[in-house]
Amino acid sequence: MLARKENETTLVIAGKWNKYTLSAPWVCEHIFNSNDVEFEFSHDYDLPHRFTKDNIRFVPTDNKVTFVSLNNDFEKKETIERMAKKLLTELHHTPILAYGYNAVFEEDTPCPEALSLFVFGDADYFSDSDLSLQTSAINRSFIFDNYTLNIAYSLNEEGVLTLKFNMHKAVSSSSEAIEGIEGGFTTFEEFLSRFCATNVFFQTI
Repeated sequence: MLARKENETTLVIAGKWNKYTLSAPWVCEHIFNSNDVEFEFSHDYDLPHRFTKDNIRFVPTDNKVTFVSLNNDFEKKETIERMAKKLLTELHHTPILAYGYNAVFEEDTPCPEALSLFVFGDADYFSDSDLSLQTSAINRSFIFDNYTLNIAYSLNEEGVLTLKFNMHKAVSSSSEAIEGIEGGFTTFEEFLSRFCATNVFFQTI
């Protein structure tokens, strides 16, 4: 059965963030409104710090901040929207480039119709070569409700089907992002519901 992956539902705000402003005390006070926040400090320069409370994770880096709904609870997504709008209001001088939503689904036993999507015309070439196919992928990009919508299908060598959805919009200011984020998760979730209901391959979601 195609199932939604936890820890993969995110709201990402791309911009030129000052990670020194987004310190642990500041994030606890201004984003979570609490001192009871789990803080994971990374000693690896390439890995960001992480803040987690009540199944919501906040991950700041220089070029984006990411809010993660750890349990796919829609109430948490509404909370994330409020937190994101507060962040953008507090740091309204931060140059903002875009915001977007992500979700991931996996199917361990895809139906034959779904598997047929990955029958490519060059399959015979690869079967006759010494290459070992690891993953097959299909990427599609659409315009949806003034958003860019990317859908990526992939099938690995173990036969696991993965669907990744990304819906994003370019903006030029914090105020524009705040306006767009209001109800953005609802738009994203409504699209996912319609996609699942009308796509014959994935009605098992």
